[in-house]
Amino acid sequence: MNESMSQVHPKSINRMRFALVVSILVLSAGAAIPAANAAVGLWDLHEIVLTSSKSYGNPFTGVSVFADFTSPTGKAIRVYGFYDGDGSGGQGNLWRIRFMADEVGTWQWVTVASDSSNGGLHNRSGSFAVTESEIPGPVAPSDESPTSWRHANGRRVLWSLGYAKYLAAADRSHPCVGGWQGYLDWLQQHRFNGVFFVLQPTGINTCSTCWDGVAPWSALNGDPAPRWGRKMNNSVDYFVTPWAKSGNPNEFGDSSSNVDFGRFYLPLWQNIDAIVREMQRKGMIAHVVMYNDESFYPVESSADERRYWDYVLRRLGGYWNVVFNDGVDLFEYRSSGWVEEWQQYFENKDPFGHARSSRHGDDDSSLATFRSVQAANQTAPTSVGSWRGILARTPAKPVTEDDGIRAEKGSGIPPERFRQLAWWSVLAGPGAFGANWAGSYEPGNWFSNLDSGAEGLLFVEQRTRFLIDFDPDNQLMVPFWKLDVHDELVSGTNVYCVAEPGKHYLIYLDEGAPSQTTVDLSDTTTVLPATWLNPETGERRDAGSFTPGSSKTFTTPFGRPAVLYIGEGEDGGPGEDFDLVFADGFEPGSTSSWTFVAN
Repeated sequence: MNESMSQVHPKSINRMRFALVVSILVLSAGAAIPAANAAVGLWDLHEIVLTSSKSYGNPFTGVSVFADFTSPTGKAIRVYGFYDGDGSGGQGNLWRIRFMADEVGTWQWVTVASDSSNGGLHNRSGSFAVTESEIPGPVAPSDESPTSWRHANGRRVLWSLGYAKYLAAADRSHPCVGGWQGYLDWLQQHRFNGVFFVLQPTGINTCSTCWDGVAPWSALNGDPAPRWGRKMNNSVDYFVTPWAKSGNPNEFGDSSSNVDFGRFYLPLWQNIDAIVREMQRKGMIAHVVMYNDESFYPVESSADERRYWDYVLRRLGGYWNVVFNDGVDLFEYRSSGWVEEWQQYFENKDPFGHARSSRHGDDDSSLATFRSVQAANQTAPTSVGSWRGILARTPAKPVTEDDGIRAEKGSGIPPERFRQLAWWSVLAGPGAFGANWAGSYEPGNWFSNLDSGAEGLLFVEQRTRFLIDFDPDNQLMVPFWKLDVHDELVSGTNVYCVAEPGKHYLIYLDEGAPSQTTVDLSDTTTVLPATWLNPETGERRDAGSFTPGSSKTFTTPFGRPAVLYIGEGEDGGPGEDFDLVFADGFEPGSTSSWTFVAN
């Protein structure tokens, strides 16, 4: 794993080797087919690019193509391709089929087009070799701890994502209001391992005062706005849709009256590809959301809507780092029955089985891989118990808070609230309560100044570094995936404990807690190290020793809040050994930006 997704230990970074190779085979009509392509890493994106020998009035509906892949052990996987114009956002004759291999060895493939007379798409064939790699693979619930996450290679995941709803509409960079590249760099440097964003970034549209984090229009300083930026309430608002405008495939539909749901606006999809690829290089989860509540949509359950679902799966399904969510505030425009229909469709049509969830209020689909709730926007929850109750729901699944813990609405959340919520999420139970964090709302002016939100994100970083980098020399984590609620083992009000009794105890003294707590260590059989953490500064102090099988009273050397961990840490799983190449000389712990360079 890499810095962001696995939260890599700093000592590992300079000796890691990770070759992220996107294998691409380009075939044109009549082109010779090589016997084998260059080797592809396990779980890596392998892309077959086909050039159609014919043109169609609407290439999105005029022809379809799929490839049947055969694994080294004889397993068959069918993957559909998608139209991608000229490959750069314009019109053309390119189709792509994206694949992700889960077996090492030689794979075979052959294509089938609905138009068998199209020699560029139909009956093309080839093979490619797949080798072992350090790529961690998709995330999924852990078999041994169903409320926690693991990668396909076994690596543990602490879900701590950025919340940038309109990320897909941002430029890669902008001199005045920033862009997605700088945002992803910042998140990676500060130990966040993904981003929650929508595929329909249609702006805030209303409300002149409720979005404190939006870049003011004056921040442009006379420079042009971002490509899909517009002026709204004197702020830089982002507006673009995934569909083309009726009669003009090179523009996007900007209203329900002129949108063509039968064609997709390729420049936006190119930008989404670039974002997801960069996140993949950084080892970050792309939490992709299908629908936005401030938008317009195809008719429910129509052929247009299914075409949209198919295009998302075909275009993004080959990336190992993607998870799917059906929509923001979905209950406002879709029924619970529709949620089950969408879940079933993705379960049947996604050949790679990506994790998926629903944002239909706090409703939970029986088919969802993980539970997506709206539990912590702004000031809620009011207690650690509210998160614990959600994580304890049955059937047991990982839980993510997907309304974004953010600072920009109204008076916002003070930095201390971010710190408290970050630790409460871990105190919720095994695997922790996943959260999406936002210092500011829009993909512009994110961190040009450290407003209350960005300061709060630094408290989240302190939490993550303690858990993931507990013992970097030996690459040991605090095993958050094992720690269940055990408040009965500690004394004092506002003192919370999650533990694997006898081995690991994580204790949080919240505001209002006493300066001392007595911990029941009767299950211990050996002396375990004990460490205090100041969650506001990151300072650690030794907490002394104790007699195994007894109780011990610990006194915080700081004020409150304070964190106490009793235990030696644990290996978080394979996959941390690969190279991160720093283009600008960045070293872990510095404040400079850094770039991942594929070898």
